[in-house]
Amino acid sequence: MSSVAIPVFDSLPQPHLLPGIGKTVEAGLVAREMLDRGEITRLCVLCPPHLAEQWQRELAEKFNIAAELVLSSTAGAWRKTSAPRASQQEAS
Repeated sequence: MSSVAIPVFDSLPQPHLLPGIGKTVEAGLVAREMLDRGEITRLCVLCPPHLAEQWQRELAEKFNIAAELVLSSTAGAWRKTSAPRASQQEAS
């Protein structure tokens, strides 16, 4: 378990039974902490397509992290608008 999640567990009443807490919650805690510290400015979550909207919703609702979905149907358009400037200049 990450050191970010430990204070959350320590503050909960005993016993520490949290049904449903898993990878999404722990990843969200770590991501929120790193964003708040300025250690990262963006992140990428890779998940099966059927879980993408769930991840997007939970990141927004639980951690106030706005997420953009990049699916196989939208990846081409996303690449064109999100490519780093250096890559765009090299292609010219």
